[in-house]
Amino acid sequence: MINKLIGKLDNRNVDNFTSNFGLWIRRTFHNVISFLFRVVIRFYYKKKIIVGKRPKLDKKKSYIYALNHSFYLDGSAVIASADKNCYALFGATEQLYFDVCTFFIWFSGLIYVDRTNKQSRKDSIPKMSRVLKAGNSVLIFPEGRWNDSENLLCQKLFAGVYNLSVENNVEVIPVSVFKETESKEIYVDFGDPMKLYEKDKDKALIDLRDNLATMYYDQIMAHSTPFKREEIDGDIHFNFMNDRMYEYSKAKWHSDYCWDEELFTYKGKDVDLDDVWKDIDKININEKNIHIFKDILKDLNRIKKYNFTDYMNENYRKKY
Repeated sequence: MINKLIGKLDNRNVDNFTSNFGLWIRRTFHNVISFLFRVVIRFYYKKKIIVGKRPKLDKKKSYIYALNHSFYLDGSAVIASADKNCYALFGATEQLYFDVCTFFIWFSGLIYVDRTNKQSRKDSIPKMSRVLKAGNSVLIFPEGRWNDSENLLCQKLFAGVYNLSVENNVEVIPVSVFKETESKEIYVDFGDPMKLYEKDKDKALIDLRDNLATMYYDQIMAHSTPFKREEIDGDIHFNFMNDRMYEYSKAKWHSDYCWDEELFTYKGKDVDLDDVWKDIDKININEKNIHIFKDILKDLNRIKKYNFTDYMNENYRKKY
């Protein structure tokens, strides 16, 4: 076990998950800490951080950095390049105990949340509020987990980022991070601060998601390597899932992890095709109504075939 001391954060309350001295020293020596983090990423992980857009921030203000989330080291790259010290909301229990990178995240500031525990999720809000009130900033992944979708630039967002913004009257900075699978370059773009606390919840989350998706699209267009579909051997969708599974292996999961839990996404009020699949057997499909259900069945079968959660449950332990 690498992070014995850090692992104790899993049962710390709002008063003792960090000290006032810890908040002060991280805030005061942020430039030194971020420089050391960049050195670690550059020479230990062999990655180069390239920062594109960066707004001018008020030195006296705290901010909430809201990131898209899709690969190992994305949060670390932002911590290493942000203008402010930011405590990261951290929900990967396995990495809390075993991953070397977690030590460096803790060095900058870490707020642990057990995503399976309702009370732990609830307690994370006052912890982040304490950090913001002290003059430090917070880093949060509003998607809640990595984006493993082939089709969505950004998943639906959980409301925690909005609630935190409203409670503390703090602006939110959208941050998009992009890296190709085997690339040594990590691209980071910081958007302009957003006053989510001035909007109603649904509107605020839609606007933040739109910003994150647009920024990520711009990065894809600027930094991805073009390829032709016919140049890809095998099933392109399974190739995509294999790439995603390989990315998870970099975090070095140790236990028989439940991917249904790790890959949970927020669906909100919308009906999802996965929900339709659960009830499809209750419908009597015949020649009179097949024209209605034909396209739905086609989509459902495709989703079932390429369900990433099922694929991870079936294949991760075989390969890693």
